[in-house]
Amino acid sequence: MIVSGVFALVGASERVDARGVDAAAAAAERGVVVARVLHLASRSLWVRAQAEGAYRGSTLGADLDEVGFVHASAASQLPGVVAAVYGEEDLVDHVLLVVDVDACEAAGSPVRWEAPPGGDQAYPHVYGPVPLAAVVAALDVGRDAAGALRLPDLAALDVVVVPPS
Repeated sequence: MIVSGVFALVGASERVDARGVDAAAAAAERGVVVARVLHLASRSLWVRAQAEGAYRGSTLGADLDEVGFVHASAASQLPGVVAAVYGEEDLVDHVLLVVDVDACEAAGSPVRWEAPPGGDQAYPHVYGPVPLAAVVAALDVGRDAAGALRLPDLAALDVVVVPPS
């Protein structure tokens, strides 16, 4: 297990994406140990964050000040989050932020993996604004013609696939 602050990347077999790519292991081979998580943001909040220097959205219709943290997810959790929070929304007005955990923590915004009340799966929560320097990519998302979630290729971005157990 690779640990970064309070964030853990679990065993290599659990980090393999749909194409069989272990992004964290590939990063380690390059001498880079990273922990990156995902946040689905409205495009307008992302534009505002770029002007203000930090992202402060939390979840659909709520911000950091209201909730106390920014919701995030591992790659395997994202489809379930989208289904639960966004339903059939087309997502054209959203971007997927790839957030570097170490950069958040270095800026004073710790990341904790916590299960929601009554839940058994932990999700990453960023306790503070996400600095622009921590956002390594802002990617388009959407739905295909059948309405299925269409996600960008995350393999080269060292995103955690499965949350720590």
